[in-house]
Amino acid sequence: MTASIAALLLSGTPGRAALPVCGLVTRAEAAAAAGGTVPEGRAQVMEIPAPDRRVHTEICMYGGKVMVSRFTLGTGATAFFHGYQQDKARKYDDMQSVPGLGDEAFSAGGQLTVRKGGIALVLDVNQNLGGGAPERAAEKRLALLALGRL
Repeated sequence: MTASIAALLLSGTPGRAALPVCGLVTRAEAAAAAGGTVPEGRAQVMEIPAPDRRVHTEICMYGGKVMVSRFTLGTGATAFFHGYQQDKARKYDDMQSVPGLGDEAFSAGGQLTVRKGGIALVLDVNQNLGGGAPERAAEKRLALLALGRL
């Protein structure tokens, strides 16, 4: 019963259970974004400590080429997201706002981060290449797919 309550809370849609994190982006979609084959997605769940909360985090790795993460932001989601964004801006000099995704989105450090309600997604394509224009475009395509499945 607890798992089903958690699934409903993560789904963002009343009455609909959350899709497993590796279902937000399929293996075929990850491979297309990476420009080659990728292994089957491997999911990991963890609680990440933050100053005022623990953030429920689900990560799907398609080898070292594509990562999709879903974070449950909890109360004060917008303020928490902005704090995360400010932290990224201090660490990386490539911060860019990305319009047209979720409620708000930004790119920094080779990753695309999107907030929709109380959920944040982080997408990273071809992590070892440093997040150039082709990777950012692929991350945006994957984000649109994942947002449609939340």
